[in-house]
Amino acid sequence: MKTMKTYFIGLLTAITLLLAVASYSQETIKMATNDNSIQAGATNISGETAEYSNSDEPIKVNAGQRFNIRMQSNPTTGYGWRCSKADEKVVQFVTNVYIPPDSKLVGAGGYEVWTFKAVGTGTANISMKYVRPWEKDQPPARTNVYAVIVK
Repeated sequence: MKTMKTYFIGLLTAITLLLAVASYSQETIKMATNDNSIQAGATNISGETAEYSNSDEPIKVNAGQRFNIRMQSNPTTGYGWRCSKADEKVVQFVTNVYIPPDSKLVGAGGYEVWTFKAVGTGTANISMKYVRPWEKDQPPARTNVYAVIVK
């Protein structure tokens, strides 16, 4: 009887954890199934949308153009990327998606891809922080700042 009780408690705990992660994922990011290979600098992934993953290189785009920023992420840890600052006169947030790993292993990390649109000429910084949203008084686990130059 004790073994059965322990089994059910473990099962309920696992289900609760899975529901919490699924709820967090649906609330903060959208699931996508794309190629999740990462490359430094910019790559043209679909038509006119360039993708960037290296915060050390400036993002150079034309006004009206969309661009993606790709960052490693693992929502099973509770962490996710948040945009903490962006000059909305130059760039505006469009959407973000989570791309799971090809391995499909539980707990393995993938990537978050954030899409922005260049809406005005000039320069702007996009500041991203990797946080657990419920830990308000904790510093970010990681931060990235992307310099954007719009012509």
